Amino acid sequence: MRKNLKIFIFSIVLSVFIFGCRDSSGDALLQYINMQDLLKPSQINPEDYEDAFFDDFNGKDLDYSKWSKCDNEERQSHLSNHGWWMKECAYVENGNLVLECKKAEDGRLFSGGIRSKGKFERTKGLYEIKFKVEDGSGFWYAFWIFAKNKPENISGSASNGAELDCFEILPGMDKMMSTIHWDEYGSEHKQKGTEPKYFSSSFYNSWHIFQFEWSDNSYICYLDGARLWEMNGSDYGNGMCQVPGYMKITTEFGKEFGGPLDSLIENGGTKKMLVDYVKFSTRK
Repeated sequence: MRKNLKIFIFSIVLSVFIFGCRDSSGDALLQYINMQDLLKPSQINPEDYEDAFFDDFNGKDLDYSKWSKCDNEERQSHLSNHGWWMKECAYVENGNLVLECKKAEDGRLFSGGIRSKGKFERTKGLYEIKFKVEDGSGFWYAFWIFAKNKPENISGSASNGAELDCFEILPGMDKMMSTIHWDEYGSEHKQKGTEPKYFSSSFYNSWHIFQFEWSDNSYICYLDGARLWEMNGSDYGNGMCQVPGYMKITTEFGKEFGGPLDSLIENGGTKKMLVDYVKFSTRK
C-alpha cells in the first residue's frame, strides 16, 4: 500500500513538472515531449556562433535580396486533396512572414512558401526559426533545406546532395518529425526519418524557437531549448551532406500525409503559419 502511494505521489509530481514547465516568456514549455527529452537541454552556446543571415520580416514586403516566393505550381499530385503553391499565399504582415492555406473559388487548395535559392545557400551551421502555427487537418508546415538532391547527384550517399527536412509539423496528427532524403526522388530514392514527437493543443498559436544544428557528423534538432533528436550522418544518409543548400519555409496539402481536409478551409476559411524571424549562424 505504501509503495503504491509513493508511486501515485511521484506520478503527480512528475505530471506537475512536465505540464508546469515555463519558459522566460511564460508560455508552456514542451508539454508534449517526454521526461527523457526534458533532461536533454540544448548544448548550444551562443558565444560559439556568429550570425551570417538574419531576417525579421519587419519590412512592408518580403526582402527579395534574401528570399523569393515559391513558384505557382501544382504540388504533391500523388496525394488526395493535394494543392498548389501560389505566391499570393506568402506575404509579410505586422512584422511576420505569413503562409496561408486556403481553398480557392475554383475548388483548388492553395498554400504558400518562400525559399532562399540563389540568394543564400550554406552547409554546416546553426539554422534557427521562430514560428507559430494553427491547428487543423489536411495540410502541414515545413522548414527545410534543399541541397541539390537531383538525378545527377545519385551516389548512394547524401554527401553529394540531399533534402534535409528540419521539421515537418502535421497538425492533423499533432506531431512533428525530421527526415533526410537522398538519391533524388525516383527509383533510387532513399530516406530516413526520426520517430515523431506528439504534442497537445497548447502547442498551437504559441511562439516556438526551432534550431537545426548541422555539424561535421550529425544533425541535431532543438525546440524551445530542449533537444528533440540527433541524426547521425552515417545512419541518416550514409554520409553527411557536403553540398550547400537553400532554406525553404512552406505549407502543403495532401490527405494521406496531412489527414482529411479541415472543415474551416472547406468552408472558405484559412489556416496560417507565422514566422517572426529566421537566422543562420556559423561557428567562430
